[in-house]
Amino acid sequence: MRHEAAGITTDLFPKLMRHAGIEMALTYHFEPGSVRDGVTLAVPLYALNQVSPARCEWLVPGMLKEKVRLLLKSLPQKLRRQCVPLPDYAAGFCDRIHTAKKFAQGALLDALIADVRQQTTTVVKLTAGLCGRIL
Repeated sequence: MRHEAAGITTDLFPKLMRHAGIEMALTYHFEPGSVRDGVTLAVPLYALNQVSPARCEWLVPGMLKEKVRLLLKSLPQKLRRQCVPLPDYAAGFCDRIHTAKKFAQGALLDALIADVRQQTTTVVKLTAGLCGRIL
C-alpha cells in the first residue's frame, strides 16, 4: 500500500482551504458507500454567504481526477467516446489545469467543457438538470 500512497501529499489533500480571505478546515473520511465518505469543508457561520459554489466544485486537487472521470462517464456515448480512455483524459485534464495554474478558477464544468472542446473539437453543452448535467 505504501507505493500506492507515494503521490499522496498535503498539496493534493490540504487540511485547510483559503477562500474569500477565510481559512476553513477540510477533513477526510475514507469509507466507500457511506454518506461520510469523502471530504468535508467546515464553513464558519459568518462566512456561509461568502463561499462560492464554483470554488466548492473543485474543492481539493487530490479528488479532481476521479471527479472529472465520473463527469466524463456521465456523457452520452456519442460524446464520451471522444475522450476515451476516460482515466487518461481525466489525468490529462488535471495536468493541463495545474500547468496553466487554473485550478479552482471558475466553474469546474465550464473548464471541463472548454477543455473537451479544445482537445477534441467536440462541442459539449451544459443542460439544465438536477446537478447541471453535461451533454
